[in-house]
Amino acid sequence: MSGHDNPAPPAPLPDILTLREACALTGKSERTLRRWLASGALADLRPDGAVNAPCRIRTAELRAYLATLPEPLPRGTPAGVPRPDVTPPAPEAALVDELRARVDELRGDKVRALADLDATRAELAREREDLALTRRALEEERQARAALERTVAEAARTAAPSPSPAPPGGLRGLLSGLLRRG
Repeated sequence: MSGHDNPAPPAPLPDILTLREACALTGKSERTLRRWLASGALADLRPDGAVNAPCRIRTAELRAYLATLPEPLPRGTPAGVPRPDVTPPAPEAALVDELRARVDELRGDKVRALADLDATRAELAREREDLALTRRALEEERQARAALERTVAEAARTAAPSPSPAPPGGLRGLLSGLLRRG
């Protein structure tokens, strides 16, 4: 028995394909698949904002989308020959429209949330500025009060009456001084 009698079955495809794997499976160019992703015909499974991560596409979604495409025109078909109109079946079209509307709604919510965030950040910056001005004013008041307290203390020291020097000789000297005058 030779190895050509029973060919091995093809390996099953993974549930999620890279862009290159999807190109190899469909025979389409990377540019075509990127257009399909950009148009929303296929979902790009990269996390939001992960622009450097490789594109990922669900195999089942790719196959379903390919089934909606018209057969390619034979090579050499003259320009201007109309393509048959291909639209997804009505329930799928309605679902696609509903999902696109929801995506647009969520994008609007995101824009509004970002605008609210910017406004809140601006308000917080103004509040921080007001707080800094209040702190500076409070510190100036503390310094002015301390200077005033020093001035009052100094004035109190200089204005206090100093005791008179005792006359020479004590009480006898005082009496003799009074008698001499008299």
